[in-house]
Amino acid sequence: MNVSDLVAIDVHTHAEVSCRQPADAFWQPYEDAASKYFKAGKRPTIAETIAYYRERKIGLVMFTVDSEFEIGARRISNDEVAEAAAANADIMMAFASIDPHKGKMGVREARDLIAAGVIKGFKFHPTVQGFFPNDRMAYGLYEVIAEHKLPAIFHSGHSGIGTGMPGGGGLRPRRRCRRRLPRHDDHHRPSVLAVAGRGALGLPAQAQRLHRSLRLEPEVLSSSTCPAR
Repeated sequence: MNVSDLVAIDVHTHAEVSCRQPADAFWQPYEDAASKYFKAGKRPTIAETIAYYRERKIGLVMFTVDSEFEIGARRISNDEVAEAAAANADIMMAFASIDPHKGKMGVREARDLIAAGVIKGFKFHPTVQGFFPNDRMAYGLYEVIAEHKLPAIFHSGHSGIGTGMPGGGGLRPRRRCRRRLPRHDDHHRPSVLAVAGRGALGLPAQAQRLHRSLRLEPEVLSSSTCPAR
């Protein structure tokens, strides 16, 4: 981006209407409900959105939302957003959206998009994608994002999508965590892992549960050992 020519940057811009593929009629009730909730008018195409921001000298980070699993509506292609960003690189960046339910195929897509060199981050929407942010099925995508040191943004709490539809259109906020987010001891990198001890300090073991098989070599430390060790 030519930031010296911009007055602001909008880091949360949705790709509303594709310039290539026809609108998916299955998505229309959700779009109508969101438009009523947000009091929105006609939704712009990707090209119209870019022109709007360019006229106002505002940079933008654009992404689609892949809700094919939870809602069943075809997504706008990540490639279309990436190509629009490449053609308007002075004001635009592209983030990708991949439904974590796509598993290893989703991981493959993320790697291909990153390798192409245009995607600068990822967008997740747990409500319309139907997953909790700490669900282990998403870890493969998270690992790719972390490996390339890219940002990821998450929608949280209520969404206007589905509001007013019977049963909320089957959608519900996914803000509560059933399990914790991954930590250092979940990964394969450490060769040493403390699994007991700290009794002399009146504290529980450092790791009360293992998530993978390990070959352990015990080391007994005296109660006077510095806690840092």
